[in-house]
Amino acid sequence: MHETRLRRIREKMDELGLDALLVTKEVNSLYLCGFGEDSRLLVTGSDAVLITDSRYTEEAEAKVRGATVHTFKSDMLEELAVLLGERGVKTLGFEARSVTVAALGEMEKKLSGTALKPTDGLVEELRIVKDAAEVERMREAIAVADAALADALPYLTPGVTEADMAAELRYRLFKRGASEVSFPPIIGFGPTSSLPHAKPGSRRLGENDNVQFDWGAVVNHYCSDCSRVFFVGEPDEEILRIHEIVSEADRRAREGVRPGVSLKEIDALARSFIEREGYGQYFGHGLGHGVGLEVHEAPRVSPKSADTAREGMVFTIEAGIYLPGKGGVRVEDMVLVTADGCEVLTRFPYDTTPNKAFKE
Repeated sequence: MHETRLRRIREKMDELGLDALLVTKEVNSLYLCGFGEDSRLLVTGSDAVLITDSRYTEEAEAKVRGATVHTFKSDMLEELAVLLGERGVKTLGFEARSVTVAALGEMEKKLSGTALKPTDGLVEELRIVKDAAEVERMREAIAVADAALADALPYLTPGVTEADMAAELRYRLFKRGASEVSFPPIIGFGPTSSLPHAKPGSRRLGENDNVQFDWGAVVNHYCSDCSRVFFVGEPDEEILRIHEIVSEADRRAREGVRPGVSLKEIDALARSFIEREGYGQYFGHGLGHGVGLEVHEAPRVSPKSADTAREGMVFTIEAGIYLPGKGGVRVEDMVLVTADGCEVLTRFPYDTTPNKAFKE
């Protein structure tokens, strides 16, 4: 697996005339060789070297595939210069989006005998299409997230605070086997739900509130991402209505997913329906984003997206309507692009009654 990924990145290096590529983004190193924490991966035409320090040597040697492990003693860049010289590297590509101006200045001083060439998205482009093992890891993350929310929902009763629910959900995620949360859980009660990235606070659940959950788990480095809405008592009629609109918009978008369709068109399927229903001005974000080693990665599903759906892509579909001061609704699923359409990976029930959903 990792050998195949390294071969593909070498093909891209050849196209750009690079003798080597320095991978500095941790998840890209993880993708290519199986380890990335606080390390750098040097890929040349003939070998790959993970450069790390003594804190990670033992772990890296156990996990790295397709590369050797080099533990630097004092100055990483000085030792990198030696490695480059030994391999006759004249042109070194670097990941422009993960190298700061200050770090680039240091590289220019200490790697003065090597031409430095910025690159953008070389590894990310490979990561856009998932293989079967990656999809299986995301299924595992989804299962953990689903079970955790089901465990937490019995605590969703009038009087509980958003912060209490967030703490309960985080606890249940770890209890069910998550190594980390994909992102801090987004939980909004009533008016707070109009904030797309609501931070759980001291607001208590009312007798007739709507509740917005957006949560995810990380399992074996891969993320999940899902949003669901629940109603307590008899919520506002307009909130119920926009839930129906958002759900239908998502359904229309899912039905339009298939290889060869532009992601801009998929966004438009949901957005145009919401606009016809009179709520276009309240749907301000893109319809979705890729999910994998990062919870937000390429591709983007938005009006400005230049991407086209390809078999093996995994991205979210998450239309939303947010009414300031009143409340909002977002329903989100992860989908896998298949040969003739898409598979919805997220499985949590759409039932909006908490005591029914957690019994599914």
